[in-house]
Amino acid sequence: MTVAIGVVHDELIHARFMLCLLALKTQRPGAPTIMVPGGPGNFDVARNKVASFFLENTKCSHLLTVDTDMVFTPDMLKSLLKRDVGAVSGAYFVNDTRPRPCFGRRDETGVIRTVTDWEEGELFEVDAVGGGFMLIHRDVLTAIGPPDSDRGGPWYRQSAYGASGSMLEPDHAFCQRVQQAGHKVYVDAGVFVGHIKPRVLGWE
Repeated sequence: MTVAIGVVHDELIHARFMLCLLALKTQRPGAPTIMVPGGPGNFDVARNKVASFFLENTKCSHLLTVDTDMVFTPDMLKSLLKRDVGAVSGAYFVNDTRPRPCFGRRDETGVIRTVTDWEEGELFEVDAVGGGFMLIHRDVLTAIGPPDSDRGGPWYRQSAYGASGSMLEPDHAFCQRVQQAGHKVYVDAGVFVGHIKPRVLGWE
């Protein structure tokens, strides 16, 4: 299995992230790194450009999407690869009044609810998760569709809606399209990634 590393950045790249990326590149010196600038208003376009470049310019079997405010080790990628599933994310917290997990499942009304109960090391299915440290098989991306010119591609396009009628954020829209294409989305609770906010959530 070969992996390309896809990074969307907003010109703020944390030093701790760079150290993690360098460690990963040292273990996988042949892994291409796709870096695309993106921020509010075009984050979905940037994610799509990463996916499009991956499909059109590499022959790698997997794409690891990783954000520039994440803290991780090379062994975490190895762990995700061992799961041998189409789309799997590491677990991490998002910034909130109280940090909360980045993943959720739909309730009986179709609304995404945060998952708060899991076993350490468990692999479990979710309906939505952030793309801050997510491993995606090439077949999943091709099942959703080929690259196109409408905001960079179909994968993360903000044209998907949730049960409440509100537009889904790009990563959650991607998860919905993964499911619509006949695949599943998982979280590996054995891979707990740090998320750099005022402090490193989950690592301190």
